[in-house]
Amino acid sequence: MSRRLTGALCALAMIFSLAACGDPALNKKERQQAELPDITLPKVDLRPLLSPKVGGQDREYLGVSYEGSPQEGLEKRNALGEKSGKQPNLVKYFQEWGGDFDIKGAKAIHDAGALPFVDTEPLQEDLDEIIAGKWDYMIRAYAGQVRDSGIPIAYSFGHEFNGWWYRWGYCSKSKGLTGKTGDAIGIACRGDSLKNTPKQYADAWKHVHDEFEKVGATNVIWVWSPNAAKAPDQPALKEFYPGDGYVDWIGVSGYMRFGGKQADATPIDDILLGPGGTFHDLTKELNGFAPTKPILIAETGSDAVKRKPADIKTLFATVLKNHNFIGFVWFDVKKTEDAGNTVNYLINTSPAATAAWNKYAAFQKMGGDPRDLRYDAKAAANGN
Repeated sequence: MSRRLTGALCALAMIFSLAACGDPALNKKERQQAELPDITLPKVDLRPLLSPKVGGQDREYLGVSYEGSPQEGLEKRNALGEKSGKQPNLVKYFQEWGGDFDIKGAKAIHDAGALPFVDTEPLQEDLDEIIAGKWDYMIRAYAGQVRDSGIPIAYSFGHEFNGWWYRWGYCSKSKGLTGKTGDAIGIACRGDSLKNTPKQYADAWKHVHDEFEKVGATNVIWVWSPNAAKAPDQPALKEFYPGDGYVDWIGVSGYMRFGGKQADATPIDDILLGPGGTFHDLTKELNGFAPTKPILIAETGSDAVKRKPADIKTLFATVLKNHNFIGFVWFDVKKTEDAGNTVNYLINTSPAATAAWNKYAAFQKMGGDPRDLRYDAKAAANGN
């Protein structure tokens, strides 16, 4: 339940009851602290899930992402899998940071043979507030719920932090401010977000991570998710990086955008692997770190019509040919963006696109039930 809904229910209670609710945040804080039992659960072995290509597994994640609840995403995932003959084994969903962890929804995804991947968005909280501990009671409550679920999850805090379009992001003035007025100004270039720095983001990430560990939520794969978009005045990605001990996967977002033209898009392999691509930037900036961390394409899609089948083919080929990539997440959504542009990333925009997805999704290395992965310590020690 989000804080907004908590406040609404509290106000409603004041109307129908003589008992005063008081401050909803304080009530929630007291309740959440009481809900954190001092228990020890069996530790989830994340090793086979962290590096599915290690130990002879060689199984990539075939992921999909939808708007809506985890249950709604699971229903769409199931429908897609039935048509293609291969069920995606990772389901990503988005949640406002500060709410409750949807244990029921995440378990439904897990029990259906997929890894739940929750992308949390701090839509109201400032980075300096998080660092200062103002919202620790919310972090600990959420982390306790994740811990008590007893299942592995992938988790991202404030994705696409290097972009100028989210309030927790960075104001690249050349893209988000210069020559723009009103709502056209990048969200990170408005109000208190203007003070955001890469170090603040890294410190906020570390603080959230540390609070999870204090509660004992060790069943989490931490996904650090930059966007492939760039601005001339954008800081180097390494400045946003919280450190090796705080990150399990690099989850890059990169879309094949067309703007109505079929010949002007950059294929996904160029966005990631080509000169100036995100993978090359990471390798250079982090002094060779990137190849040692698994890379998940955490968000991608193509809004083409004629070229979408070719884009799907290229995406699968990019993941399968590169040992550092462990899979991708297709954003299977048609939406209208803040600028008023409608983008259609749906797979089924044409029979040819659907046929391409079905063909390449059936490849045996993609997908598979994450619960079937077994960690082979001997094989891992031999570097397989």
